[in-house]
Amino acid sequence: MGASARRELRTRLARLAQRLLKWRYQPELRSRSWRTTIRNQRHEIRELLKESPSLEARLPEIFPDAYRRGRGDALDETGLLDLPETAPFTIAQALGDELPE
Repeated sequence: MGASARRELRTRLARLAQRLLKWRYQPELRSRSWRTTIRNQRHEIRELLKESPSLEARLPEIFPDAYRRGRGDALDETGLLDLPETAPFTIAQALGDELPE
């Protein structure tokens, strides 16, 4: 389960980063769908970490790559060219309950 769980975590973190970036940098387009995706990805990530607690220690290693993937997807979707190359939020903020402003 190790490699597949890491892939799932990376994929979910990338999707979360994509939506958090869009939420932050396109406030005029915010939707319930984006909010729902953020909430669902956070929930699924928390569940994955409960099922595989050892993955939590791997978050600092996995998060930067997941962010780059999510940023790339956000760039493709939005056309915004000024999205930060490094995450403007910490792992704790990404997984927390608050939405970025």
